[in-house]
Amino acid sequence: MIASHRGDGATSTTILAIEPSTPLGTVAFVTVNNMILTMPDKTKRSKLGPTAITMAALKASLTEFQFRQGADVRYQGYVEKWRAYAAQGRAAEFTYDVPIAQALDAFERGNILPATLGDSAQPLHPVTHPGQ
Repeated sequence: MIASHRGDGATSTTILAIEPSTPLGTVAFVTVNNMILTMPDKTKRSKLGPTAITMAALKASLTEFQFRQGADVRYQGYVEKWRAYAAQGRAAEFTYDVPIAQALDAFERGNILPATLGDSAQPLHPVTHPGQ
């Protein structure tokens, strides 16, 4: 179980894969399940992912750990896509570095997008270019 925002309660995360040696340190690829999220445009979401999160942010999110084997989520393509972004020096744009509850709150305020590594992957944070 993970700490969620506004006491969602049974919000959980499924760890799909762990990438141990990255420019951001250890990164986990996860899904976030059973969340209650109202976006700024008033749409509702109950699941996020697969997406990448730093191990430090994931550890800060956990309140209880339960081992269950057998999650059948096709995630390898997402990991490969993230690795391609990392090879371009863009890993941080596609990796959450805050605890999940804090990210959920930021989604609802419209500060960051609830990005996943799907076909239309968008960076989590606005990209700024000095001098432009």
